[in-house]
Amino acid sequence: MRSKGPIVRIIIFASILILSIIIPAIIQDPYWTDIFIFILIFIILSTSLRLVINTGQATFAHPALAAIGGYCSGALTVILGFSFWEALPIAGLAAALISLIIGYPTLRIKGVYFFLITFTFTSLVGVLVGNFWIPIFGGWKGLINIPRPNPIIIPGLLMIKFTTDLSYYYLVLFLTVMTIWVLYRVEKSRFGWVFRAIENADLLAESVGINLMKYKLLAFVIAGIFAGIAGCLFAHYQKIITPYDFDLNFGILLFIYTVVGGTSTIVGPILGVIFLRILAHPLRQFGIYETMILGFILILFLRFIPGGLIGLLERIVGFLETKLHDPKTGGFI
Repeated sequence: MRSKGPIVRIIIFASILILSIIIPAIIQDPYWTDIFIFILIFIILSTSLRLVINTGQATFAHPALAAIGGYCSGALTVILGFSFWEALPIAGLAAALISLIIGYPTLRIKGVYFFLITFTFTSLVGVLVGNFWIPIFGGWKGLINIPRPNPIIIPGLLMIKFTTDLSYYYLVLFLTVMTIWVLYRVEKSRFGWVFRAIENADLLAESVGINLMKYKLLAFVIAGIFAGIAGCLFAHYQKIITPYDFDLNFGILLFIYTVVGGTSTIVGPILGVIFLRILAHPLRQFGIYETMILGFILILFLRFIPGGLIGLLERIVGFLETKLHDPKTGGFI
């Protein structure tokens, strides 16, 4: 009997997309709009992080790359007068360039050593923007007065402004969907097959002529582009960016969201972000223990549900499919 896994993922993604379009417009509550915007930004980060994980590398560089994208976009718009639409792709390219510079000498290192290097890199970026180039980046107080996106004007037809949080939400939703689509196309391309081959058996892949360094670096740079875009969206939503925004705690949460959701499919991190970001709000009453509780949830998933939320849902569907299947007729009871 054919697995219903792909169908389950399509249904889940389509349901999430429809609800993402409808619910914010119905609620129109600033509190929930804020939550939804951050969910989308974390989805961009977690789905792009998954791309690197699927090459067998655990990276902690995403918070730093997001910070680079945010600071780049903020400085371009505040100091040099660029528009948001000009700064957005430059932010992604700036993060990609740093990914290339960091990744080229370090991606040959495997396992925990690569993780520690990217961990140090994220810590270093926070220190640099906090203590150096203060006239540009604002030091530890941050870069302020970052503008919202310029209006989209179609002469004689319409003008779309992004002055309200709800309008900004739909902009972020559009860019999130585009991110998911691009990453999905990459995954289904020849590059995606090579990435999975490297993850499952890198030495075997290398023995048949696959350049491990080339493909690992490609995944790292592509993920860096979207991390930079997410940082840009964060900065222009908050209208301020500080070194504290993309600290080590941010990176830990991002890892938890990605792993709890499941990395076997792109829908996994989406579920992980939605589930844990919504759960995080009642957990805030525990203060400093919030991250500890989320870490405990991560341990439970790693021990009992290693496939994450998406794996759990597919197992449930498979179980129900088996129970309801009628072997006599070949159909369902």
